This record gives sequence, C-alpha cells and structure tokens, in this order.
Amino acid sequence: MKHRIILFFLSLFSCALGVAQPVAVPPSRTTSINALVQYVKSNCSTPYDRLLTIQRWMSQNIVYDVNLVNADLLRPQKVPTSYEYAMFAFKNKRGVCAHFSSLFALLANKMDIKMLQVDGVANGQPHGWCAAVINGQPYLFDPTWTSGGLVDGKYEKGMTMRFFMAHPDSLKFSHIPVDPLFQFSEHPLKFDQAAKRIPANEKDNPYFNWRDTLTTYLAQDSVTRLTSSYQRAIHNGKPDVFNDARIKTMKDNILVYERNRMVTVFNAEVDRCNKMKAEIVNAHDRIAKTKGLTPAGVANISNSLKRLEDELDESVRQLNSINTTDKEFAVQISNMKKNIELVRKRIKQCYSDLEAKQ
Repeated sequence: MKHRIILFFLSLFSCALGVAQPVAVPPSRTTSINALVQYVKSNCSTPYDRLLTIQRWMSQNIVYDVNLVNADLLRPQKVPTSYEYAMFAFKNKRGVCAHFSSLFALLANKMDIKMLQVDGVANGQPHGWCAAVINGQPYLFDPTWTSGGLVDGKYEKGMTMRFFMAHPDSLKFSHIPVDPLFQFSEHPLKFDQAAKRIPANEKDNPYFNWRDTLTTYLAQDSVTRLTSSYQRAIHNGKPDVFNDARIKTMKDNILVYERNRMVTVFNAEVDRCNKMKAEIVNAHDRIAKTKGLTPAGVANISNSLKRLEDELDESVRQLNSINTTDKEFAVQISNMKKNIELVRKRIKQCYSDLEAKQ
C-alpha cells in the first residue's frame, strides 16, 4: 500500500479555506516574473485569489527535486540570496523548500502582499515556509508542502490546502520557527514545548505582543532584524539540533556583519585622515607663502583649521565605537589614533604660524 508523505512529513493539522477558484495562467504570461505578476494582478482582485493562483501555478510547474537536498547547489561557497533561490526555481522549474518559499514570497511581494520567509523545523526536519498578515490576521503558507509530496521516495504533484493560508495555531506543533515571533502568538511556545506538543501555560509562556514586535521588525534593516531574531531565539528554551544549528549560524552572521561594519568604519576614517593631511599641507603652504594676511584671510584659515579639529574629534569617536577582540585590528586602530594626534599637532603648528603672520 502506498503512503503519501508531504515532503518527508505527515501533518495532523488542517485549515478550512474559502472556495474561490484560482485563475489559470497561460504559458505565454510566464516568460518572466513581471509578466506572471502582471497577469495575476490583472485577473485577481483579492489577496486570497492572487495567492491561490500563484500557489496553483507553482504546484503545477515547480517540481520538488530530492537530488538538490544534498547537491552542491545548496552548499556553495557563497550562500544564494532569497532572490537567487527564487529565480533558480522560476527558470529551472525545480527546487527544495528554500526555492519554493523564496519564489512564493517574491511573487506575493510583487503583488503588493507583504510576505515573509520563515526558517525553522517542520516535523523534526529543517524547513522553510512563508507568513503574512492579511487584513489584520496572521497566516502561514507552506508552498512546498502545498504543492505536492513524496510517494515511495518520488515526488508527486498534487495541491493540498492544509498548508495554504493556515492559521498559525493549526501548525504550531508541526512548524517550529527559529524566531518565536513567527508563531504569531501572544503566548509563544518554547522550542521543547512545541517539539513535545505541550500546550502553552501562563507560567512558562508569558504574554508577548507579537503585533507591536512585528511592526518594529518590519521597520528594521536586515542586520537589526537578524540581531532581534537571534535575541528572541536564544531566550526561547532549548532548541532541537536543527534550530540550534540555525541559531549558531545567526550568531556567526551577526559577527560577520559586525566585523564588516567595523572595517567599513575604519576604512572611512583612514580616508578622512588622509584628506585632512592634504588640507593641513595646503593650509600650511598658504600661511608660509603669504607675506601678510588680511583679517578676512586669517579668519578663513582659522575656520578651516577649526573644522579640521572637529573632524578629528569625530574620527576619534568613530574609532572608539569599534569594539574588537582581533589583536591585529586593534593595533591598526591604535596606529590610526596616533596618526590623528600627529595631524592635530600639525594643526596647532598652523595656528602658531598663522599668529606669527598677523
């Protein structure tokens, strides 16, 4: 007897949806992402109809490729962006959950539906899905599981609505996000509670204002979003091995972003210092070559020197904002501060020379 598995997993939850019919998209309107989006937008007026139409199109045209699970494509030196995952799926008509969720989110967002991608664990395995708040209500979308499943190890197309526009409560035990924000719950479950299917309680699951937190999250830049997600994750109990790996990756990425930020700040201050050195040389030459300076000329040079002093102070503040444990980098910062002090001495010398010319 054949048993149908929704991409390796069985789900015990379902979601009742409306009876709206998706629009069939002709192949001539799928030559590009924009062509597909424009056709759906022109023929579907509600978010539900639009999302159902793109889900049906994906279910019919994108195949889950089991071979990609262990392929080098998923473990390159440079991890693909969400857009790159989406375009791979669109062009090659195959992929795994990262491709399905990326393409679904890309199409939805281009149709003016704010769709988020969610990483986590689904029925004990690493997985990715989508989420959106539509008309004030949160919904989960799993475009991979909705599109089909595995029968005897082979992928078989076939839409199932259990994972399309599902209420978060219906998937709270099967889909465990690494960031508890995406449980969309006022009492989000801890990792181990969700894994063991233990209901929330007031003691272990205090009130959480997910709506205000989501509003803040959406207004943040990508690095701040990652940092806030990481902070929520590390305070959400003991994760399973896969979410634990995701949390560690989040931490590593934050460290990389911070390192890049520090290097960017340092390089900017190196450029600033070099420009100030050139300006000091010009100011010194003006003072040395001029036999007599008018009051206006003295004021002009004095203002320039004061501006350079202010810039030096700002440069020191920026360098002090760099908090690094890298000894080599710390030495470079220290040397940079010494250069700044040399520039400051040159400015003082210019003031002395200027005073002597008056």
